[in-house]
Amino acid sequence: MKEKILDKIKKLLRLAASSNPNEAALALSRAQKLMQEHGIQSDTPELAGVNEQVIDAMSKAKTPTKYFGMLAHSIAKAFGCEYYLQPTFTNMGVVFIGHDERPKIAGYVFAVLERQLMKARKEFIESLSSRMKKQNKTKRADQFCEGWCIGVYRKIEQFALSDKEQQEIQTFKQSIDDLSSCNAREAKGSGVAADESKRKGYAAARDVTLNHGVSGNETMKLGAAL
Repeated sequence: MKEKILDKIKKLLRLAASSNPNEAALALSRAQKLMQEHGIQSDTPELAGVNEQVIDAMSKAKTPTKYFGMLAHSIAKAFGCEYYLQPTFTNMGVVFIGHDERPKIAGYVFAVLERQLMKARKEFIESLSSRMKKQNKTKRADQFCEGWCIGVYRKIEQFALSDKEQQEIQTFKQSIDDLSSCNAREAKGSGVAADESKRKGYAAARDVTLNHGVSGNETMKLGAAL
């Protein structure tokens, strides 16, 4: 119900910018009346188009890996959003916050890239020696994934938010209950083998690019996998 009211108020506020003074005054009056009736303040982030998109990730880890956070961070930066992690009983959820369609686009891109990352991880594990212990394969695979996500992050064209948009997103975040900091699990191991795994992951991300268009029209290039 609230979403319908907000949509109606936003429509009226757009009409309030009309060059017709009578139409503008009437629209503004109706918008103010609706806002008073429903206790909506003029600085409500939703009126500026701020919303969120929840994505059910493939990851089932109770403590998120470092590369999982790196991927979410890269996508948020590329599409003018912020994000937070929302654990569920079955998996990890990623919530993107931003203006208009940006969170939805970021969520779609995250889902696509996470699938690509998990496919690359599986192929990397299969390339390792069959004599290697499972524990060591997991360490190498985590290092590979960190390198892959570093490769993606290095390619992003960061979305430039205005000061007003940044403040609106922060106001929206402040309205969310129980937000707290999170400790990510970094890949274990170091040395030549670890560096080589990260290098291979970085190289495997060469076909992935994240960028956005002009005038708010976000675009993406996710490689041949699509």
